[in-house]
Amino acid sequence: EPGPQGPPGETGAVGPEGPPPELGEVVRLGKENVTLARTIVRAAIGTALWGIGEGPQGSAGVAGFSSQGVGLHGGSDSGYGLRVASGRIKVNQVSGIAVIPKGRGRVFVEPGVDVNDNTLVLVTPFANLGARAVWVTRSNRKNRFTIHISSPAGSRTGFSWLMIEKG
Repeated sequence: EPGPQGPPGETGAVGPEGPPPELGEVVRLGKENVTLARTIVRAAIGTALWGIGEGPQGSAGVAGFSSQGVGLHGGSDSGYGLRVASGRIKVNQVSGIAVIPKGRGRVFVEPGVDVNDNTLVLVTPFANLGARAVWVTRSNRKNRFTIHISSPAGSRTGFSWLMIEKG
């Protein structure tokens, strides 16, 4: 029978019995060593869930993980789905640096994640390429992409790249 914490076995919100917690009251979400189907936190006005990581470097205010699906999901009907108020964004495996060697016109990049028809690769050269064009081709079957320049590089030409998935 549903109680103040929702249907049994379907919610990870653990708080006091009775009325909702007061503003600023600490409420533990989830239970140690228990797999929960879902946790729903709602706010009529303002922030529904606020996380603060105050540990050593690498601590996270809010973290998400999924072995197969989406690790952390955000969305908004009229605002931003994700906003970083300060700090840098760090991504692993889906960003990096590639170098086209002198005399060559391309470099293959194997990012270590799937490359598919929805993969977008953003590329920025580290130097002025003048009139040379730059483009990217994907090889979904090989899970890699190739950065091309329209004429062979006169010297080593470096690029930063970032992969994102269009939805």
